[in-house]
Amino acid sequence: MKINRILLMLLAGSMFVSACSDSFLEDPEPTTSVSPEQVFQSIGGARAALNGIYSFMRTGNVDGNTDDYGLLTVRIMADLKGLDAALVAPSWYYWDYRFMETMRTVNSTRTREIWSRYYKMINDANTIITFTPGIDAVEEEKNQILGEALGIRAYLYFELAKLYQHTYAKDAKAPAVPIYLEPSTAATKGNPRASLTEVYTQIVKDLLDAASKVGKDRGLKSNFNIDVINGLLARVYLNMENWTEASKYAKLARKDYPLMSGDDFKAGFNDTGNAEWIWGLPTNGEQTLSWAAYFSFWDHNRASGYMNIYCDKAFKELFTATDARNLFEYDDVQETWYSTKMTDKPDNTGAIVMMRAAEMYLIEAEAEAEAGNNTAAQDALFEVQGNRDADAVKSAATGATLVNEILLERRKELFGEGFAFFDIKRRQLALKRGADHWYQADLPANAKEFVLQIPKKELDSNSNINEEDQNP
Repeated sequence: MKINRILLMLLAGSMFVSACSDSFLEDPEPTTSVSPEQVFQSIGGARAALNGIYSFMRTGNVDGNTDDYGLLTVRIMADLKGLDAALVAPSWYYWDYRFMETMRTVNSTRTREIWSRYYKMINDANTIITFTPGIDAVEEEKNQILGEALGIRAYLYFELAKLYQHTYAKDAKAPAVPIYLEPSTAATKGNPRASLTEVYTQIVKDLLDAASKVGKDRGLKSNFNIDVINGLLARVYLNMENWTEASKYAKLARKDYPLMSGDDFKAGFNDTGNAEWIWGLPTNGEQTLSWAAYFSFWDHNRASGYMNIYCDKAFKELFTATDARNLFEYDDVQETWYSTKMTDKPDNTGAIVMMRAAEMYLIEAEAEAEAGNNTAAQDALFEVQGNRDADAVKSAATGATLVNEILLERRKELFGEGFAFFDIKRRQLALKRGADHWYQADLPANAKEFVLQIPKKELDSNSNINEEDQNP
């Protein structure tokens, strides 16, 4: 019988390495041997464990690879697998940009890194969810931590489902990823792949449970509060094509986050103090990662970095001269355009936006348009367009034409924020790039290249997932 070595690895590298309270720092035992029972003696231990997950979300180079940078790796990959971001020469993320089989198949580093990292965080969240209720503390404090952990678990399963299977709307019965709801031990057997229906059912359950527990207040925008939970529900329901619920939760998520001004849009997308940001990941001096950092790839005016992501000229030409988002400069050496939207802070501590109000308006617009509520859709769309461009004209389109206008606005508004590829998958669109791309991908809707394969380590260690369960 196989032993689930992936899960054992997750335990060995669990949150307890960095989530111990001060009293454990004096303990002569190795921190990896600190038990959950020790960590969860107090609400402070539970909060430290939760903070360990938030920190790991943006920790890079776990396997020593420059393009392994936590959740942000998937964001960069998603833009470079779309229509608008581009590379001009082989460099980091080259394999993703080219949809190379070596980056998505069973032996690839990309699929192994994502699978291992995300399931590690899920296991950490499961431990928090299991042990926090037993802490002798105020119920409200315990519920806040439980709600955040439930929200994190839901978010991670949502991301995994999008990466390891086609969209929910294509085939809700298709096999997705294994579900684990309890912390793993040496005796844990690997679970089989759950269907998309099962995974999404669990995601929605976790998010609704989280919404009943978390409050509004939080110390940092990296932490999940009720607004982040509502925003995640809006995203999930949009993927499920539940238009009514998608619009409902999008409105709830963005109601206290005003759209930023044009000047703020040009300020570099690097500060969680931006009033429009609902969720963002701050970066401190120890997490800048220098050349491997998020801004290293996007910011062409940074003191150091790879500066290797450009954009398609046809995309640049979608913006009017009066649009605050028309943030493009020409590189005379590479003879192509790049965006200045993402500009790091001088000390390389720029924060990364993960969710903001404009996305919620666009979810609302798309959901209302699909539901046939054209006026409501036009209004939500113009909230964004009118804010970004003083010369914008409110759409009078309806039906499919209106939906296409909203999808185009998503490309313009959310460029560089990790939505491009997932919108193509979600809408079951073909992917055909323009002439400015040196790799002109031409892939049909729902192409096998859109789905990662399950890593070999999981096939070797999980007796409930075998070769016949693998994605094409």
